Amino acid sequence: MDVQRALAGLPRRQRQIAVLRYFLQMDTREVADALGVSEGTVKNSLSKARDALAAHLQIDEQEENDVEA
Repeated sequence: MDVQRALAGLPRRQRQIAVLRYFLQMDTREVADALGVSEGTVKNSLSKARDALAAHLQIDEQEENDVEA
């Protein structure tokens, strides 16, 4: 799994929000305040980022399995 590469593929705002929330462990209110956006925007962006990351990482896992076979 290449999380860094998956994060780099996200749109800038989704990447910022995901890093603040998951890596710096800020809650949604703190992320919203830090970026000057609403909590709804943070939650929406997190949802989209999680979906994109899951899809990207699942593809990478399948590619690795194909190489090992």
